[in-house]
Amino acid sequence: MSKTKRDFKLSKFSYLTERELKFVSQNKYKGKNDSLLYKYVTSPFCNWLVKNYIPDWMAYYSPNMEEPLPRYILIFSPLTVIFYNICDNCDGKQARKTDNASPLGQMFDHGIDCVVGLYVIQNTTTTIQAGNTWIQYLILIGTLGCFYMATWDEYWCGNFYLGMFNGPNEGNLFVIILNFLVFIKPDLFAMNIFGKKLSDIALPPLLIALIPVLIVNISRVSKSGNLKQYGIKRAFITTIPNIAAVTVTLGWRILNPSLFDNYPRFTWTIVGFLFANLNFRILLAHLSKNFKNWYYAQSFWVLIYIPVLYHFFGMKFISEKLFIYTYASLLILAFVHLFTSVTIDVSSYLGIKVFKNKPVFIKKKKRTFLKNK
Repeated sequence: MSKTKRDFKLSKFSYLTERELKFVSQNKYKGKNDSLLYKYVTSPFCNWLVKNYIPDWMAYYSPNMEEPLPRYILIFSPLTVIFYNICDNCDGKQARKTDNASPLGQMFDHGIDCVVGLYVIQNTTTTIQAGNTWIQYLILIGTLGCFYMATWDEYWCGNFYLGMFNGPNEGNLFVIILNFLVFIKPDLFAMNIFGKKLSDIALPPLLIALIPVLIVNISRVSKSGNLKQYGIKRAFITTIPNIAAVTVTLGWRILNPSLFDNYPRFTWTIVGFLFANLNFRILLAHLSKNFKNWYYAQSFWVLIYIPVLYHFFGMKFISEKLFIYTYASLLILAFVHLFTSVTIDVSSYLGIKVFKNKPVFIKKKKRTFLKNK
C-alpha cells in the first residue's frame, strides 16, 4: 500500500468517502476554450507572464448599489478584475510548469470562481449605479445558474467547455471596459434616453446573452456519449437542484420585497453564497463521480428552503434584520466548512501540503563546444 493511503485518515466531519476520494485523485482536467480573445490575447500573455516573470514560489461603501463612487474607485475596480483574470489564467499554467498540478488545484480554481461571480456582478451594478433592480437581480441569478450548468455540462461530457464568447473572457473584458467608461464619464449610465436611464436600456441584452450559453450546455449534454449508459432523463434530473435554487430565490424576492429593499447587499450575498454552495457541490460530484451523494444531502436542501420556512412560519417570531444576518452568516460558514473539509481530505489523500509547492529543480542548459577539426 502506498504511503499516501497508509497515512490517510478522513477528517471528523468528512464530506467525501474514500471511494469518492479515489475518483478525485484520478481526475484529470480536460477543457476547451474557443474564445478568440483567450486564444490570441489572454492565454499567450499569461503563458509569457508565467514563463518569464512569475517566480516558482509565488470598498467603498455604497449600500444600495446606486450611490456615486469616487473616481479612484472607478479605476481601481477594473484593475482588480484584470488582476483576477490574470491569476485565474496563470494558476493552472504555473502549476503545470512547476509540476504541482492536481485535482486539488482544479477544486481551488473553480471553488473560488463560485464566489467571485457574485462580487463581479455586484461591483459592476454599483459602478453603473443601477441599484437593486429586478433586471440586475435576474442577471445575478442567471449568471450563477449558468455557472452550475457549465459544471453540469462538464460532469456529463467529461471536459469543461467555454464557447467563442463566454463570461470568464469576453464577459470580464466587458466589465473592464464598462468600468473605464464610467471612470471617463461618471454620469454615463445616468443619462436619460427616451425617458429611461441608459443602465435600464443596456442591461436587458446582458440577460438575453445568457440564453445561448445555456443552449450550448444543453446541446452538448444531449449529444454526449455518456448518455448511452445513463440516459438523457437522468442527465436532466440532475438539473433539479439548480432549478430549485433559481425558483426559491425568485420566489423569495416576490414574497419578501422589503428584505431586498432594506438589505440589498446582504440579500445578494445570501443568493451568491447559496449558489456557491450549490455550484461547489456539483464540482465535487464531477470530481468524485458521485452525484447522488451530493444532492440528497439534507443539509443542502435545508439551506435552500430556509427563506420559504421563514416567510410562512418565522416572520412573526424573528425580525428581518436578525434573519438576514443569521442566514447570511450560516451560508458563508456552510461554504467555508464545506471547502475547508474537502480541502483537508483531498490534500491528505493525495499527500499534498496546501499552499506549499514541490521543490523546483532548475534544469541547467547544456553547453556545447565545437572542436576544431
